[in-house]
Amino acid sequence: MYHHQPTSPCRECTYCKRLGHTVEYYNQCKHAGAAVANHTPRACFECGSTDHLIPRCPKLVQWNNETLLGVNAEHQNPYGKLQPLEIPMWKWEHITMDLITKLPKTRNGYDTIWVAVDRLSKSAHFIPIKETYSSKKMAEIYVKEVVSRHGVPVTIVSDRDTRFTSHFWKNF
Repeated sequence: MYHHQPTSPCRECTYCKRLGHTVEYYNQCKHAGAAVANHTPRACFECGSTDHLIPRCPKLVQWNNETLLGVNAEHQNPYGKLQPLEIPMWKWEHITMDLITKLPKTRNGYDTIWVAVDRLSKSAHFIPIKETYSSKKMAEIYVKEVVSRHGVPVTIVSDRDTRFTSHFWKNF
């Protein structure tokens, strides 16, 4: 999505071919609908759509998360190269864990699936849990479902979910 700097609007609608008849902010358009939540910057007055606007002005800049967050990429240090994870030598020595949340509740009240995957064989355990489980309960389930079957892994890769941080390991 493109937008123009706020000082000078300049866009062309592909339907009516008129320049500069786009609304300043999408929520000013009566046809805005659900796209207001997406913070779409411009829309056509005729139909309220933004998907048929052509960026014709050379002053247009790309609308992305860096613009939204006020991050100027030119002044940032370059990111380091991604480091590949080592290839495991034995099954269930190195695992990954993640949670699939916001699922419909089952008859037992489970609404989350805890996924533990072996990085070598790609075999996995899909453990039904409740999203409200505490770190202590998660540690108990981890011992019962993973450690009891495969032993304690050497490394675990996961996202920074609060259930996988220090409280989990203190309870473990």
